[in-house]
Amino acid sequence: MEREHETLRSFQEVVTRYDGAAKTGFDNKGISLSGVFGLPPRAHPDNVDRALQAASDFAARLENLGAEANIGVSFGRVCCGVFGNDSRREYSLFGDAVNLASRLSTAAIEGVVIDEDTFHAASLTLEVEGRRVLAVKNRTEPVLAHRLLGLRPTEVAERELVGREPERASSTGRSSS
Repeated sequence: MEREHETLRSFQEVVTRYDGAAKTGFDNKGISLSGVFGLPPRAHPDNVDRALQAASDFAARLENLGAEANIGVSFGRVCCGVFGNDSRREYSLFGDAVNLASRLSTAAIEGVVIDEDTFHAASLTLEVEGRRVLAVKNRTEPVLAHRLLGLRPTEVAERELVGREPERASSTGRSSS
């Protein structure tokens, strides 16, 4: 039980370090941990890079704890909000990127596994182990995936957030008019 507690604590620390949101689920399959990057008001131009850094850091922490790391990272739009009714509701995320990240984490490849969109969306230099074609549950087409071996910073010009002015203004108390 001590290792599970340390795993959860480490996950929360890593996700917080990169300004993401940690979501924990418990069901008959065990514990699932999801780190989400880009939710208002903590959206950044480099959310993909933050997610990859967090995944890499968490994998290293799991290795230090003697636990196997099976982490999936996928980039894309999702629907998020409070779902349910007055007596039973939770903040949740739905969408292809959420489902794909979950499927990648169960692809029987130890470490951090990323999809092709995430590979191309990163501004970091990614060291990966060859491209693999994976058959993924609930998909008719195979998915191109990479096992992440390492990452390095890349010099890039600062990017602007597009279409997020209202959220950023509300988080800082500024008006967007």
